[in-house]
Amino acid sequence: MNNGGVVKQHQKHLTLKVESTAANKGFSSIEFHPEGFIAAGTNWGSIVIWNKLSEIELKKSDRDRIIKNEHSKDCHLTLWNKDGTMLLSASFDGTAKVWPWNSVNFDANRTMSSIFIFDGELGRV
Repeated sequence: MNNGGVVKQHQKHLTLKVESTAANKGFSSIEFHPEGFIAAGTNWGSIVIWNKLSEIELKKSDRDRIIKNEHSKDCHLTLWNKDGTMLLSASFDGTAKVWPWNSVNFDANRTMSSIFIFDGELGRV
């Protein structure tokens, strides 16, 4: 992903754009955090998390997003819990992962690791 995500704020909607290749065709899921962060599952198994819109520098900065390459297949679900302290990701690789989330310090999340992994041997999660 060259230059990763580009975020542009328009009057009443938001456009998320990622450069695509034959291998990575886009997003499978997009989820908004209660405080404005955005998490997206990708067709290539990554989770991309953007900073709050109010904090984003609209100049394609790597500082405004976190990319976690944690699934080997399409990440078809990203979901925040109600208070925004956990993020769930689920993939067609048969795994679901739970991630802790620090809403106060975006950069602290760069080194986050999943705290729970469900490995479903029956296929889809």
